[in-house]
Amino acid sequence: MLDLSAFHWKKTPVALGDQKFTFTELMLSDMAEFRSRVQDQRKATRAERAERLMKDAKTIGGIDPVQILEILDRPPTEDEYEAAAETIEGIIHMAYLSLRHHHAGISEEEVAAIINIGRIQEVVDAMMPTDDKKKPKTLTESRSRGVLQSPSSSGSTKGASRGRKSKK
Repeated sequence: MLDLSAFHWKKTPVALGDQKFTFTELMLSDMAEFRSRVQDQRKATRAERAERLMKDAKTIGGIDPVQILEILDRPPTEDEYEAAAETIEGIIHMAYLSLRHHHAGISEEEVAAIINIGRIQEVVDAMMPTDDKKKPKTLTESRSRGVLQSPSSSGSTKGASRGRKSKK
């Protein structure tokens, strides 16, 4: 096994309430765990979604049920991962992944309790620091700069999701 004792993750202390918390830069292993969670959540709701869509397809008519199942069975897209990361639940989970390195035993419920809406951007910046002088303002901008992109999407020229244009 590789000795990582000499490797130092970038750490950013953030005062939340009357305590300082050390956020660690999210690593690929953290992002892989986040993506796995998104996939698991999708699988957990698949049966309910399939039943609802099949019922709607029957009502509307002219829709092939096999196509609906193929859509439900495909893996999440980069835009779907990004959308999940931008939800409150996604930010909480990523903050948990970041904090657990220096705050053993912290739970996601505790993470949710210590981060208020006004501090979300500071927390995101601590989890995804950049070497650029201008830090991304949002998770979408982080992705457009390559912070959240997977190797399969790094060559994409599509830009940010949901109609926003990439700032390059």
